[in-house]
Amino acid sequence: MRESIWAAMVAGLLLLSNPAFAQLEIIKRHFAEDADLVKSLQQGGYILYWRHTKTNHEQLDQKDVDFKDCLTQRNLSSTGREQASAIGTAIKALHIKIGKTYTSPFCRCRDTAGIAFGDYEVVKGLRFSITAGSNETRDLVQVLRKMLVDKPASGGNTVIVSHAANLKETTGLWPKPEGAMEVFRPLDDGRVEYYGKLQEQDWQRLVELNL
Repeated sequence: MRESIWAAMVAGLLLLSNPAFAQLEIIKRHFAEDADLVKSLQQGGYILYWRHTKTNHEQLDQKDVDFKDCLTQRNLSSTGREQASAIGTAIKALHIKIGKTYTSPFCRCRDTAGIAFGDYEVVKGLRFSITAGSNETRDLVQVLRKMLVDKPASGGNTVIVSHAANLKETTGLWPKPEGAMEVFRPLDDGRVEYYGKLQEQDWQRLVELNL
């Protein structure tokens, strides 16, 4: 099993060295103040890439995962479920509008999205990519690439709940730890601005500052 994982990782690296599948160009930005961050998110236009919250690492994904059967997968821990609820509550308290929420078909991602926001849409192309072969990795990268450059509807923000490796392969950014949310804003020219990472404690700080 370990050899197959490493083989898939090497294949992915070779794939991304091909100019035809180069990582998405991102422009690093930052907000001068927390108030600027909150105000901007309230105005909408951002994409929040959320790595699923904390999982039970005593569980392992089976080789032939059944997306409809959570018993075949690694799932959220009780801490992860609390984390998803806390972040969802903070976003609502800050009056940040979420338009669309898209999620990987894995239960840990669907549960993160469902606990935080209720409604979500499953996108098969957001599934876990680290064990994928080169052709599948190419397809998964293209799915996420398109989603990151797709501007949200006016006044809202888009949430994508997926896995760490998918974002790493698409942008070069590794969202750590579990529960990290990376903030992007798509531009008209097909590039994407990147504003950094938000974790549970950051959301709680923002809520306290806006009481």
